Amino acid sequence: MQTFLKIDGLVYVVNEPELSYTPSKTAIVKLSVCANHKWKDEGGAAHEESCFIECTCWGKLAENVSKYVGKGDPLFITGDLKQDRWEKDGQKHSRHLMTASKIVFIKPKE
Repeated sequence: MQTFLKIDGLVYVVNEPELSYTPSKTAIVKLSVCANHKWKDEGGAAHEESCFIECTCWGKLAENVSKYVGKGDPLFITGDLKQDRWEKDGQKHSRHLMTASKIVFIKPKE
């Protein structure tokens, strides 16, 4: 059986989307998004944790993101999640990567 991990959530855009095109003229946008989790522990102390995810959008979705989305904008995003792992100079690194399949613009770019 084939498995996959699809996620969705409310996030904020961390940087300006970067639009480029493949040699076959397919649009691709790369951007970073952030989700924040806030909670209070048993003693009442406030905590906050942020999760940063690198996103890629393709085709018409990429063109729309490039046109209407800017740094700081809230989005509701759905896509496939994977983890990229590599080793450099003896240190292990990892990051979350998402290929977005649907994006709802919460606040349009003016």
